[in-house]
Amino acid sequence: MLIQIAGVHDLDEAELIISARATHIGLPLRLPDGREDLSEVDARALVRAVAGRIETVLITYQTDADEILKFAAWLGVTGIQLHGAVSESTVAQLRVLESRVFVLQSLVVQGDNLRALLQTAARCAPYVDAFITDTFDPRTGRRGATGLTHDWSVSATLVQLIDRPIILAGGISPANVADAVRTVRPAGVDAHTGVEDPATGRKCAARLRAFVEGANGVHGGLS
Repeated sequence: MLIQIAGVHDLDEAELIISARATHIGLPLRLPDGREDLSEVDARALVRAVAGRIETVLITYQTDADEILKFAAWLGVTGIQLHGAVSESTVAQLRVLESRVFVLQSLVVQGDNLRALLQTAARCAPYVDAFITDTFDPRTGRRGATGLTHDWSVSATLVQLIDRPIILAGGISPANVADAVRTVRPAGVDAHTGVEDPATGRKCAARLRAFVEGANGVHGGLS
């Protein structure tokens, strides 16, 4: 099962994530509100330090294919997660220009927008490796990294109707990851703040282990 932990602050946290047996580290960079967890230079060094031990994913809100690929190549990541309002042509251009990286496209659940999400997925599925469902926060306008869950029935329907793997994100934590996997049956899960110590804001070894074990334990028993 793909298990991505996003928002790593430094190499020490990355080592905790690797020890917990997650499969991917997500690096949100060049965010619209400037909430990056580490600098671009530090992110590049981290990617090099963990190469070969875990997959690394650039989480970006950029919308220009050339700029996205240039940044991803500079970082050395093995995947790109698109969270901006990218067009179908941009997604297609990414695939044409770079076939080696793993491309995830976000499908942000905003109320009952299932029809719109299915239309987006149908247009972009030929060019991406997987989709990741996340949560819109109407209070802040943030599209992901909100710490909020969404209606899992929407994601479950997407799993059934889209011919691409679906990764579930949005408010997933050790406390609810088992229920999330049972309900949605995704190909993977993503956590950010849900595996952090609320007192420090840093990734917690015990929470990471519980999250990974909870996800894999349920996933292994699904038929």
